[in-house]
This record gives sequence, structure tokens and C-alpha cells, in this order.
Amino acid sequence: MMQRKAALIPIREYADLGQALLDRRVELDATRREIEGALGWPRGRLAGIERNRKCLSDETAGPLLDLLGLQLRLHADGAPYAVCKTYGEWIISIDYRRKQLHLTMEVLNEVSGLQEGYVNKVLVGIRGLGPVSLPSILGALRLQLYIEPRARFRWEPPEPAFIGVSFASYIHLAPAAIPSTIEASPL
Repeated sequence: MMQRKAALIPIREYADLGQALLDRRVELDATRREIEGALGWPRGRLAGIERNRKCLSDETAGPLLDLLGLQLRLHADGAPYAVCKTYGEWIISIDYRRKQLHLTMEVLNEVSGLQEGYVNKVLVGIRGLGPVSLPSILGALRLQLYIEPRARFRWEPPEPAFIGVSFASYIHLAPAAIPSTIEASPL
């Protein structure tokens, strides 16, 4: 039995990233609610990421990529450079490339066309990579970004994180756990 080689999905713009996440979710036949529930996210957060309204950050990218069985692959000047499984590894790889090219953060701000101090905020985690900063920083560092499905990944719908239950189901499940604080008082 031959195993199919995973295809690299090129990410040239931020919209490509959201589309790649949406395509993978559809390929796995997973609903937004399953994924948001498993990650303990509020309803609508994944839709915001897929529609490119919300930036990926350290707390969203790593768990989402892991749950969907994806990893980020960076190529520098056309050659493989780094494989990143988390957002933190991605940022470290970008910073390492900046240092390899002997660029200061100020110079990278100028070359990428971003406002002064923005690269510093991205690299320390204050700001996330968004629709403007992602292609600008990658272009300035001559990096190409790809998303790649991990080998030997098998999707299993996860157990949802505790979001809350209705009062009626709480009474049905554990009636003894609810203290009786209401006392009848004559008027």
C-alpha cells in the first residue's frame, strides 16, 4: 500500500491561510462547533480566523494547527528552511532568519513597509501576524510559507471542553449537588 505524499499549500497572502484552514476542516468533515468546543473557544472565533477577520496568535495558532493535523513549513530562497508546529516556533524561525540576514528590527520595519516598532511587537507576541504584516515580513525576509498536513494524522472528533450546561440538565444529572437555599417563609 503506497502512502500519498502530502501536498504543500502555498500561503502568499493572509487570505490563503484562512482558506487553507477552512479547506482542511472541510476535508476532515469537522464542524466549527466541534473545533471551537474542543479548544474551549467562544462561538464564532474559528469563523473569524477562516474569514480573515481575526489574526492568528500564540494562543490560537498552535492548538488549531495541532487539532487539524497541520504544520507550517518555511522555505528561504526556495530551499526548505524550517518546519513549525506552533506559532511560537514560527515566530522564532522568522526572528532567526532576520538575524541570519543581519537585519535589525528597525531595518526590517523599513524594508517591509510596516510602521516603526511593529516587527518588535510581532516578535515579542504583543501583536499577531495579520493581512498586512504577514506578506510584508515574509517578503522582506525572502521567506515562503506553506501549510502541510502532518503524516500519519487521523482525525477523531475530540471531546468538547466544558462550556456549561443548562440548569435543567444539571438538576437531572446531580440533584443532590444543589444545595437547598430557598426556604418557605410566611408573608
